[in-house]
Amino acid sequence: MLNKPGNQKKIFFWERIAFRIVLGFVLPVAVCAYALHSVSSNYSDLSESKERTQRIWNSIHLIESRAILTLTKIRMTAQSVLVEPQANFYPQMKNELQAFRIDLDQSKRLTGNLARENAVPASGQLNKFYNQIGEIFRQFSASAEKFSDAIRRQSPYEATTAKREMDRMAKDMEGLLAKLRAANELFELRINQSVLEKEGDSRSTFSFYLIAVFFFGLGAAAVVTMSITSPVRQVLNRMKDIANGDGDLTKRVYTRAGGEMRELASWVNVFLEKTHSIIGTISNASRVVSETTEQVGFHTNRTSVAAAGISKNMM
Repeated sequence: MLNKPGNQKKIFFWERIAFRIVLGFVLPVAVCAYALHSVSSNYSDLSESKERTQRIWNSIHLIESRAILTLTKIRMTAQSVLVEPQANFYPQMKNELQAFRIDLDQSKRLTGNLARENAVPASGQLNKFYNQIGEIFRQFSASAEKFSDAIRRQSPYEATTAKREMDRMAKDMEGLLAKLRAANELFELRINQSVLEKEGDSRSTFSFYLIAVFFFGLGAAAVVTMSITSPVRQVLNRMKDIANGDGDLTKRVYTRAGGEMRELASWVNVFLEKTHSIIGTISNASRVVSETTEQVGFHTNRTSVAAAGISKNMM
């Protein structure tokens, strides 16, 4: 005998389905939220990096312009000193030379920082220009000291010679600074290209997350649909087998689902068992009636034969 489903612990099927539906929607939403957060964070970092890079480039260009202006000021100061000697010209020139060296070092340092932050190596030509300018600047500083010493000793010839050397080296440095500016502009284009590639990678990542969420949603919808229809279809197919199998009431309905589906299968099995029992009882009663009918017929025939014999003897 089967236990009645009312005596079994219920596992609510529709509550499980509701949980799967919620899970099927919550997970895609969570993945989509994570994708949006990740991409927005990347875009924010890229935006900050672009702004910082642009500020650094503006500083580098300003430093280059200031260096050229400093060289021009030093040359003009030296020229004015030749015409009219000044007592404090050398400290002023020394300060300008120091400012030029600081600007050059700062420009080189900022360029190196950009290369490291954007993972774009600086070209060898760029470093070569910085080194050449630094070497000429050291020679220029030595000539400036000779010029100052000649002015103090009141030696016009030596001062004029030192001034010519300073002019020649200043022109060389101005030419190298122009080449350095052009090299930095090429380097800036490479860094901008790197930033554009990172933005493209962020867009590709976002597209990947969207596609993943779409297919995950389709998969979740298919799983939820199957979890709803599969138990019902199992019970339905089993009942079809019973109905189409010449009314075999010994078959039973089985399902792997829980809750209401299992309870439904159990009640169907109880119904089939009771029906089978009733039909068995009817079949036994029919057999008894048939046997009784045969016995009555047999006795009726014997009675008819006996009555016919009696009637014949009486005649």
